[in-house]
Amino acid sequence: MKYYIKDQGMTVKDAFTLPSKLSYDMDSVAEEAAEHFHDRHGGWECDWPITFTIVDDDGHETDVTVDREYSPTFHAI
Repeated sequence: MKYYIKDQGMTVKDAFTLPSKLSYDMDSVAEEAAEHFHDRHGGWECDWPITFTIVDDDGHETDVTVDREYSPTFHAI
């Protein structure tokens, strides 16, 4: 499975590859893509929600919008 983000000017040629999944539930794949993008490709700097285009092994594309929960934690030292 691969994913890319159209709103950021990406095309299928720019798609990031996800590790193989046993589940083909698009919501689960989109959440994994969001975590991958957030942690490895600067997604923490983006405005969320983001619509991810998931590309399955047959080349079929599915758009799924993912939002990020944000709960800041503050600690006085």
